[in-house]
Amino acid sequence: MGSRSRKLRKAFVPREPAMNLSAHIDELRRLMLEAREIATIHDYFDDHCVPSDVFMASGIRAKHEILISMVHLALKLGQANSPQSSSMLIHLPEYNLWHGPIPTQDGLAVVLYFDDINRGSCASCPFNTDMVHYFRFSIPEGLTEPIDASGVKLAHFSRRDRSDGN
Repeated sequence: MGSRSRKLRKAFVPREPAMNLSAHIDELRRLMLEAREIATIHDYFDDHCVPSDVFMASGIRAKHEILISMVHLALKLGQANSPQSSSMLIHLPEYNLWHGPIPTQDGLAVVLYFDDINRGSCASCPFNTDMVHYFRFSIPEGLTEPIDASGVKLAHFSRRDRSDGN
């Protein structure tokens, strides 16, 4: 094996080989419930879960139409940033976790949702800016069909700016 092959092979070694998947997902669940800033949840997901080959290989592609409809509704109401299409998410059934990207007309949204605690969050980023919009949500109890957001209008909107100016 040449030195180039060894270098390339080393580049693809998992960045966190001893990752305890269960511990990281438990921490993500705790943050979903307790984190004051929603960005903290997504930062933890990006820094500890996404870089792991173990985590990325653990899920299965699946549809969750009610969850997707909730995220579409929130995107529509919060930003007039309409989703482009129905999306497939990644489901980790043993951890009750759903995650994945949702393409929008002008950017991308990333959703995280735990079935067992009925709590999710979303980070949405337009491509032409460095601003990220975050929101946290729950699915209404008893909802059995996706929500039709076509006639829904925003009654109230509040924006909380970070004190550090970011």
